[in-house]
Amino acid sequence: MHPEVPADYYSGTDKIKGGDKPSAVFLNPFDFSTRKFQWSPSVDPETSLPVEEYFIFCYANYIPENIYDARYLAFSVKGSTSADISGYIVEKGNYYFMVVGSDGNRISEGSNMITITATETLENTTSLLGKISMYGDSTARCFLQ
Repeated sequence: MHPEVPADYYSGTDKIKGGDKPSAVFLNPFDFSTRKFQWSPSVDPETSLPVEEYFIFCYANYIPENIYDARYLAFSVKGSTSADISGYIVEKGNYYFMVVGSDGNRISEGSNMITITATETLENTTSLLGKISMYGDSTARCFLQ
């Protein structure tokens, strides 16, 4: 048996794999001409280097209480601070996007939210609009046309 650990043994981040979480990213306004999101890099405080992986979350028509719930994860990006989200059918509604950085062990705080409003469906217009598709597992996937 090992002796009892001090009461504050787990109070710091040094026992957590990954230590401190990466810095939050800033999500730039959506660029309709390139159909891309771009954001500032998230920095890993242990290495002072930008993280390699980012997760893009999307919420349709409302922002849920648990913004980190996996069902709202639209997609991930590795090795880049931008994401092309074009190529899918559209529906009317408001879509809120957020990005987090990951150092492989921990994720950053959520970025600022960007809102895209879809006013028409693809059948009625060729404009760039937003969409969310619900799959059988209730996982949300968000894209733009």
